Amino acid sequence: MLVDADTPGIAARLINRVTPAASEPFEYQEIVFANFAGNLLSAWQTVRDEDGYRNRETAVPTTPSSFSALPSRRTPFSTSSAELKSFYQSYIKSINDKTMSREFDIFCQPVLKHNDRELTIAEYIPLISDSQDAIEGLHFDIQDLFADEETQQIAARLEFTGTPVKEWGGARPNGAPVRFHEHVMYQLEQGKISRVWSTIEMDLYRKQMGNDAV
Repeated sequence: MLVDADTPGIAARLINRVTPAASEPFEYQEIVFANFAGNLLSAWQTVRDEDGYRNRETAVPTTPSSFSALPSRRTPFSTSSAELKSFYQSYIKSINDKTMSREFDIFCQPVLKHNDRELTIAEYIPLISDSQDAIEGLHFDIQDLFADEETQQIAARLEFTGTPVKEWGGARPNGAPVRFHEHVMYQLEQGKISRVWSTIEMDLYRKQMGNDAV
């Protein structure tokens, strides 16, 4: 869980366990954002791993303790909440400017984990660039941004817009523009991204392409 004292708000990765009446239990991840005003909940937004829900995995990787709110996370590389947010805005600018191959070593550790998959920077970039190839004019817009100075974590709600021109995410383009969201959380180590947890509104994307969710 990430706590942004300035917003104020929290972001959390949840692992939900479902026990259907006639089949085996399964798990899926969900990332939620909550905002507060006057100590009362003012906004709640959630994106679940829709493909994970459909695949009915028996177990989802847990969030390591190093991703939790532990005071020991602070290091000489630790930066303020404002600096973390500025760092992330520059990271997203690199994506929108398509300068990832030149600049991602500024933002990412040489090896990082994305949804528990270990990747080099060269392997991580295509997770983003493949969607840019498939969706013309794909733009990443930061709608909500949380940062936790104590744990060196960042969380963001991103809105994606563009017009698909190639098949992506199991959906073929139909000429219509799309708008969908991602909830994503990051752990920084020594000032660079070392771990990413991501959930995307893939069902909404497919629905806009005329593909009903299975």
